[in-house]
Amino acid sequence: MILVFNAGSSSLKYALFEGERCVQKKTISTDDVVREAKKILRSLDHNSIQCIAHRIVHGGTHTRAEYITLEVEKNILKQIPLAPLHNPYELKIVEECKPLDIPQVAVYDTGFFSKLPKKSSTLPLPRDLAKEHNLRKVGFHGISHEFLLEELSQVVGKSKNQVSCITCHLGSGCSIACIENGKPKDVSIDFSTLGGVMMVTRPGNLDPGVLLYLLDEAGLSTKELHEILEYNSGIKGLSGSKDVKKLIEKGDESIDIFCYHVAKFIAMFYGTLKHCDGIVFSGGIAQRSPVVRRKICDELQGIGLVIDETLNKKNATIISSKKHNSPKIFVIPTNEELMIARKALQLIAK
Repeated sequence: MILVFNAGSSSLKYALFEGERCVQKKTISTDDVVREAKKILRSLDHNSIQCIAHRIVHGGTHTRAEYITLEVEKNILKQIPLAPLHNPYELKIVEECKPLDIPQVAVYDTGFFSKLPKKSSTLPLPRDLAKEHNLRKVGFHGISHEFLLEELSQVVGKSKNQVSCITCHLGSGCSIACIENGKPKDVSIDFSTLGGVMMVTRPGNLDPGVLLYLLDEAGLSTKELHEILEYNSGIKGLSGSKDVKKLIEKGDESIDIFCYHVAKFIAMFYGTLKHCDGIVFSGGIAQRSPVVRRKICDELQGIGLVIDETLNKKNATIISSKKHNSPKIFVIPTNEELMIARKALQLIAK
C-alpha cells in the first residue's frame, strides 16, 4: 500500500492506496499538521505500507518524483524561504516517518510547470541577476492542475495532449493555469507562493512599488512585511476573517474582490488560447460554492461565459448554459492524493 501525506497551510490530508484504489482517506483541519501526522502514523499497520509519498510544495530545480534522501531533504530545506507555509511542515512529517524504515517519495507541486515556455516563465528583470539567483516563474498546485487536466480529458473524450483549458484551483491557496494541447502554457502563481491571484491570507500580485513604499516610507521591517504578506493579506486582510464560508453567506465585499481577481486571470488566459475545451473550477472554495462560481462567471460575460444557475446550484459537472452557447464550464473535485500515489507507483515501477 501507498500512504500519502498532503500537508497544506490549514489542513492535513492523508490517504491509503492499493494501487490506484483508495481504501482510506481523511482531511483534518488543523493548526498543527505534524501533531496530526503523528496520530495517523500511530494508528496504521506499518507492515502493509510499501511507500510513503509526500506532496512537497517547492522543489526548486527538483521537478520529478524521487526517493527522499539526505540530499533531497537539503534541497527541500533550501526552498523554505519561498514556501514557508508548507516546506517546513512537510519536512517535519518526513522526519516523523523515518523510524518506520519505509521508503519515502517526494512529489513536487512545482513539477508540472517545470517546462513552461520561456515567454511565460521569464521574469522581466536584469538577465544576470535572474540567472545568478535562479529567478523565474515556478508555478504551484501543479499536482492538482495535472489531475484536473487528466479528468477533463476523460470528460470531453479527448486524449490529454489534445486538451486546451483553464484550470482554477481555488482554496486557501489559489492558482489558475492555462493549458494548451496538454502542456502548461502559463500559470497565475509566480516565483513564490505569494503571487498571482488573491488568496485567503496572501495578496497575490501587487505593484512592487507598494512593497518599496511600506519598507522605505512606512518603516516596516522585512520580517513585518513578510508577516503581512503571508498571513494577513488577501481575503483576511480585507475582511478581518479567513472563514470564507461565513464571508460568502453574509455577502462580504472581500468575496466580490476575490472573484473579480480570479475573473481577470481567466479572461487574460482565455484570450491566449487558440481554442478552449473548458474552464474548470476546483479546490475547496470553487468546487463547493455556487455563489463564488456565479460571481466569477458574471464578470466574464464579455468572453461569452454564461452559467446555468440550476446546474450550478446542484454542483453539476457541467454548469455552462447550453441556451446561450457558452464556453463549457466544469466543476471537477481535485484529488491530489490520487495524483501523488500515481507518481509514486510510477517511480516504484522503474
